[in-house]
Amino acid sequence: MIDSLPDRRTTAVPLAIAAVAGLAVGGVTLLMQGTLPGVLNHLGNSGAVWSLAAFGAGALLPVRGARAALAGTLLLAFAVVGYYGSTTLFLHDDVNGDTLRGPAVWICVAAVAGPIFGTAGALFRGGKPTHRAVALGAIGAVFLAEALYLGVVLHQAGETALMAGLGVLMPPLLGRSAADRLRGLAALVPLTLLGALAEGAVFLFTVLVFR
Repeated sequence: MIDSLPDRRTTAVPLAIAAVAGLAVGGVTLLMQGTLPGVLNHLGNSGAVWSLAAFGAGALLPVRGARAALAGTLLLAFAVVGYYGSTTLFLHDDVNGDTLRGPAVWICVAAVAGPIFGTAGALFRGGKPTHRAVALGAIGAVFLAEALYLGVVLHQAGETALMAGLGVLMPPLLGRSAADRLRGLAALVPLTLLGALAEGAVFLFTVLVFR
């Protein structure tokens, strides 16, 4: 019993850090909205940016496997809490059944995206070369999928170019070696197709909930 306490603490501390980081991400997101100039303002309303934060939780915290998945989920879930809590505290938004639909929807999305990107971050940190390639491709693909949504659905050319550029840059920027970067870029195409399907599913889900 006594010997298990350090293990529990080793598990609990990184997960607590992920939750606190999520609250910070949510609050900073509200601050960024309307503050960043031009097309950069989209970064304050981007699911891809939040996915990158979940990826960072898996990559930077001492977690792997199920714990990495949980860390990513906690970060995104608490980011939702931090964002909507900030709108209530600072913008005095009403809290009622209608306004609670927003956080409920994004908590559901966090429950799906969090494990994916938390695990991807952990694989990026300590996985085999193939695993690192998939992780790099996944984080780049989420930006490219969002770019497709911005271009095809919203017709926002500047924001589309911004997110597409960031997506393509992720593997070269984050890869540890030339081989990592090339494998990550190669993984972008199939993973972007999957990401576009996921983006479409989220779009349809939000339409159904908010109609």
